[in-house]
Amino acid sequence: MAIAASFLVKFSCRKSKTDPNFWFWIKDNYPEVAVSVLFMLILLIIGREIEFDADAITAKIPYVKALPLDLIFAALAGYYNNVLWYAVVKKLKAK
Repeated sequence: MAIAASFLVKFSCRKSKTDPNFWFWIKDNYPEVAVSVLFMLILLIIGREIEFDADAITAKIPYVKALPLDLIFAALAGYYNNVLWYAVVKKLKAK
């Protein structure tokens, strides 16, 4: 979902305000999507092995206890993972 949100932000901020064309978008962005999904899967696999103690953070800030920190972190990681790999692939494609 975060990868899709990242691409929706890019789409809404594009310079060319033509009508949306799904097939053109797939053709234009499939390397970026593939790399982002691949590295997100790698993060998910690595993340299963890592234990994160959120109680150390939430104990100091009482109102944070009610927040779903694992979901927030997952959304941010997915979004910024896509932003990073999108920029890397675009730069490599430009060479």
